[in-house]
Amino acid sequence: RLLAKVRHANVVHVYDANLIDGRIGVWMELIKGRTLANIVRTSGPLSADEATIIGLDLCRALAAVHSAGLVHGDVRRPNLLLGHSESGQVQAKLADVGLFTLLQEQSAAKSTSDGVARDIAELGAVLYELTTGRTKVEGPALEFPTGFPDDLRTVIVRCLGLDPAKRFNNCAEVTEAPLEDLLLDGGEEVL
Repeated sequence: RLLAKVRHANVVHVYDANLIDGRIGVWMELIKGRTLANIVRTSGPLSADEATIIGLDLCRALAAVHSAGLVHGDVRRPNLLLGHSESGQVQAKLADVGLFTLLQEQSAAKSTSDGVARDIAELGAVLYELTTGRTKVEGPALEFPTGFPDDLRTVIVRCLGLDPAKRFNNCAEVTEAPLEDLLLDGGEEVL
């Protein structure tokens, strides 16, 4: 029911949840598209432009989730769907019925901060995987292809928090980073 309160174009909408025969039933928006895990598995790494468009959509989705007092806690390619908006443009949507609600306790502020930091780090890991085909745990240092845009590299490194002094504090800071400058021709025709 808390998830049903999150209304954003880049978040799979949850309509209702009920207990039926001892099981929780969740009614969600149907997205006609594929997961990013499937896309990368079949087509290989995405271009920097494609990853940037998806990254901006996901930052907006996470910002909406965080502003509702929730954290996702499991931002990874299988939970990211690629469909189309009502106008027909490619649109990334954040899904996962496992979104974590924050406890109404004294530690909620710390839980929120830790959860937001985790979501941003996971976003960085997803962007890294989408653009390089590698997971961040495959080696001691991140490796980027030749010609990889410096701005996107900086965003990924900051999301992952490799330099604690330069970590993003929230998703608004990520979207304020120079990501949109990376898009060529407005990015409408990618993907």
